[in-house]
Amino acid sequence: MMISSHQIYGRLYRETYLFSSSAWALSLTSILLSFVVVVLAESNSVLHQPQLSEQDMHKPARHHSDGKNCRLS
Repeated sequence: MMISSHQIYGRLYRETYLFSSSAWALSLTSILLSFVVVVLAESNSVLHQPQLSEQDMHKPARHHSDGKNCRLS
């Protein structure tokens, strides 16, 4: 039995389509996972940062003898 070029191209198209759709699914999943990881890392770092209160924001900065500024705690 002879295989026609139409059958070969049809099979090649189906396999390429399946591969490209799975590649798209993998890349979209990895992008989504990296986005979730970044959001979780940002929210985690925001939660653990010491927050300045409204009063601390309006306090004048204390100047040291070396000229560097630091906030009163």
